[in-house]
Amino acid sequence: MAETAHELHMSLKSSGYEPKHHKYMLENRGVSVEDMEFYNHIHPVDDLLKFIDDVNANDDPEDTTVGEKFILRIYTRRWGHYDHYSMTRTKNGWNFKEMLISFSP
Repeated sequence: MAETAHELHMSLKSSGYEPKHHKYMLENRGVSVEDMEFYNHIHPVDDLLKFIDDVNANDDPEDTTVGEKFILRIYTRRWGHYDHYSMTRTKNGWNFKEMLISFSP
């Protein structure tokens, strides 16, 4: 299976259609897509077949929440009220801020 998939990959690449794989697939396999060992597992082969059907099938989804602001209410028994935090989604994670205005229940 790995040998045939590797040959298919190289054939597509030489034709100008280099197969794309999900980012996590490239990271998890631990070897280059040029290495035959990359296809020694069913999931990369499945991605290859999906690419043949649709060149965009293995595109990683974009995070649509980047830049969005969320409000998080956390009740503290010690102080007997909710503290409010704002969280803003960033490309690499989250930015947290405590809101200075405390809302009483």
